[in-house]
Amino acid sequence: MDKNIGKKLDGRYEITELIGEGGMADVYKAVDVVDNKTVAVKILKKEFAESEEFLRRFRNESKAIAVLSHPNIVKIYDVGFSEKIQFIVMEYNGRVTDDEKIALIGKGLCFDSGGYNLKPGNAMKGMHGDMGGAAAVIAAMGAIAEAKLGINVTAVIPACENMISGKAMKPGDIVKSMNGKYIEVVNTDAEGRMALVDAITYAIRECGATTLIDVATLTGACVVALGDRYTGAFSNSDELMSKIVQASILAGENIWRLPMGDEEYDNLNASTVADIANCGKKCGATAAARFLGEFVEKKPWVHLDIAGTSESDEDTEIYSKGGTGAATMLLYEVVKLMEKPYKSY
Repeated sequence: MDKNIGKKLDGRYEITELIGEGGMADVYKAVDVVDNKTVAVKILKKEFAESEEFLRRFRNESKAIAVLSHPNIVKIYDVGFSEKIQFIVMEYNGRVTDDEKIALIGKGLCFDSGGYNLKPGNAMKGMHGDMGGAAAVIAAMGAIAEAKLGINVTAVIPACENMISGKAMKPGDIVKSMNGKYIEVVNTDAEGRMALVDAITYAIRECGATTLIDVATLTGACVVALGDRYTGAFSNSDELMSKIVQASILAGENIWRLPMGDEEYDNLNASTVADIANCGKKCGATAAARFLGEFVEKKPWVHLDIAGTSESDEDTEIYSKGGTGAATMLLYEVVKLMEKPYKSY
């Protein structure tokens, strides 16, 4: 018999039965004896739950996500970790019997110093905004739930900071991803993609995602290419990309598809000591997208690089000054398009 069944957590949640199993945690049906209601409790496996700091963060992030409570959003679906990366997971079940599930994945770097590849002082200004992708995803989830769209959507937010410490990754480190691939850390300031790839794997393997859309303030190269009026888009699926294009028109947001490249780009992220390097020697935005693409496991996928559009120095015809919320309405519109049979744009 499962040792957790019959336990009462925090003197409140009485575990009654196991309803799901994952690689890192098990999900149980439980009774909240204080509020007299049935709840789902996800209990981390022992190897992930032995650190007091780990548990503290787990509780704090769970409380933060609870403010997004809505009848069509599972209040706290999951807060999980891979290595030192923290995951916040919400799930909206609009079509319970449908196996199709869209995963919206938002980069949640709450501050990015560059790590040991330290950014110059003036380049750190605004780095609290490196969570623009996460903000867009969370806001879009609220809109999706409010509209009661008939489609299943999971949001995964890898929330962390990139700081210097005794435990921080260093240039030359080899890191094992959740996917199992070994990554050579060439540049610690290419941290966002490191967080995103574990979130992508989590969405696929733990949440059952069948379609992936990630949003991230990822590369300065995208800003150089497109400026601050266009979001860069990369995809392995022309069909999904077509939906993104139509959604951008409906949302009034400018996007521009950039090339993933073919065989000539295969060595952009090559490593002689690991399966892949986290930073290529050239083609920055494309190299970053191809790095992410190595982890999508052949699922239809779009990567939106909002490095140039997430903030604005002035009011424009598209965005307001400050944090713009770039990609929020685009995500809502593409999910809405996928709610019913789609006619090619």
